[in-house]
Amino acid sequence: MVLLITRDDGTFFSATLRLQGRLEGPWGDRVELECASLLGYFTEIVVDLSGVSGLDRDGLRALRRIRRRGVTLVGAEGSLPRLLEGEGISVVRIATRTA
Repeated sequence: MVLLITRDDGTFFSATLRLQGRLEGPWGDRVELECASLLGYFTEIVVDLSGVSGLDRDGLRALRRIRRRGVTLVGAEGSLPRLLEGEGISVVRIATRTA
């Protein structure tokens, strides 16, 4: 399974990585490498999890490590926020508008 990672340089100080797909196996390492490379250039790194459809233990470990380095996790949906919070990984919830 492929994980799509796209980058949006929001401001001079921040960048966002948007993930789409399953965060499994070596993809966790890839996300960590992407965040590490950005931490040298930006003061705020955000990882948007709204497109993540699932993850395994490797994905959980990667998210825990990048969170400890100061990366902000946002946009987790479905049962993912509860899973992450149960693992001690904080996620910023994004308010959605309803019609």
